[in-house]
Amino acid sequence: MSNPRKRKKPSREPKASKHEKAQEPAQSPLISPTLWRDSLTRLRADFLSAREKLGPLRCPLFQTSTSKADAQEPPFDVFVGHIAIYTVVYHGSRQFVGKNGKTLYFKHPIVDLEGEPITDSQGRGIMCAMPTKRTFSYHGSSEACQRLIKLAVRGGRTLQSSPKPAIAWVPFDTLRAGADENRWVFSIFDLAWQGRHPALQADRKTWFRWERPGSDSESQQVLVPYDLQKIRTLSKNPPSVLSNLPEEWAERLPGFFISELPDLFQASADLIDVLLDLAAQTVGTTQSGGDSTAGKHVDGLALDANLAGHRETSRSGSKSAGGRKPLPEEEARRREQLVKQWNQAKAAGICQKDFCDDGNVSLRYLVRCINWAAQRRRRTNGP
Repeated sequence: MSNPRKRKKPSREPKASKHEKAQEPAQSPLISPTLWRDSLTRLRADFLSAREKLGPLRCPLFQTSTSKADAQEPPFDVFVGHIAIYTVVYHGSRQFVGKNGKTLYFKHPIVDLEGEPITDSQGRGIMCAMPTKRTFSYHGSSEACQRLIKLAVRGGRTLQSSPKPAIAWVPFDTLRAGADENRWVFSIFDLAWQGRHPALQADRKTWFRWERPGSDSESQQVLVPYDLQKIRTLSKNPPSVLSNLPEEWAERLPGFFISELPDLFQASADLIDVLLDLAAQTVGTTQSGGDSTAGKHVDGLALDANLAGHRETSRSGSKSAGGRKPLPEEEARRREQLVKQWNQAKAAGICQKDFCDDGNVSLRYLVRCINWAAQRRRRTNGP
């Protein structure tokens, strides 16, 4: 009688569901650091050359969700005079759970397309997000529009092949945008909203209808910043014009806003500057510090642990070449918890700036923790 086969020990890590696997962004084949850098450098020159020859190309963007409360139209016609206009799904519906896997709840329930609140059997508002779509358009000459689309396709493909440290700030839903052109344009907006480049800034505005006191018919649309902290501040001591500010906005942002970039050609060059700068910081840290990870490549780029230049311990547990001691257990647990929370927020489409503002964490510290966790995984799993 043959010996029975040994059972495999169950993995401690939960397996990803089919839905979660389908949500993962597609990965392009990795390219060498030199080829990646040269491709972006040539692309940057092409964007600036197109701007000089064809002029600027303006791009407004409008986002809304399928919730009845978010079924809005822009307060003014931002798309008038467009050369091309597109409407795409940015992300589907999703539900959020806590660290223990239990359902999270909103004080003010989200409503569906029919206006019905999304609650559990006890009437508690389930924390979820409705499917979201984005509409954006190009305004300028038709030649500039055609040229931008071709360049944006190149940019979107290169972005997908970028090393992780260079695109850690890009929201999950942007990276898995189906069309290369959309991925590039949305990344430019993400960069402008986060304020990572001093020359590239863009505001997001949401709005609500204000009813003039004592009047049943007179009303107007009031624009407010699409920023949770600012809305919370306004809701505490609102001026008279903000007296009708929806109460639930202090708990969560609405699903609709508008934004605009005055020149996609110049903004694309700014995006490339940020990507190259982040990659250069990573490579420079490795070369100057003599870290034990030097000479290795992760996602097509030689790097050490993180963009901030922090030295972590080697695999043997001793001090690294930088001379720093291993992290205290309390700090390591704090970083693990922060990275786990950030991964959940990123999957929900929240950008790093909003996550840091809401959690009272500096952006630099978050990036340091993300790269620390990545290096720790590499040490555990091997090169």
